[in-house]
Amino acid sequence: MPVAVPAASQSSSRYAYLVSRLRNRQLTMEEATELFALQQTMIARASVVNVAAAPPPPPPTDDSTVAAPPPRTVPSSGSLPINDETVTLALLGMGVGAGLLAAVLKRARDGPKPTG
Repeated sequence: MPVAVPAASQSSSRYAYLVSRLRNRQLTMEEATELFALQQTMIARASVVNVAAAPPPPPPTDDSTVAAPPPRTVPSSGSLPINDETVTLALLGMGVGAGLLAAVLKRARDGPKPTG
């Protein structure tokens, strides 16, 4: 079902309205679809702006016959490559964390176990 996205001038006010409805948990399914379409449009506009703002590559130098290899990018120590295995491990970790949280909350609600 295609969703009509309002013009740029109306989109910011409509976006704010839809986000406030979402925060108050009063969002309908149609409004959620519209909010998603607005967010996708905003992301697309931001990507176009970021691509357009990127500086052009430098012109080739006269020493093009001796080309240095491109610099090797080393991932930062805190980042993992996103692949099926890391997604699976992340979901498993989140499941374990949710289970532990549920157990702690249940113990807090029920109080200590009676001995005996």
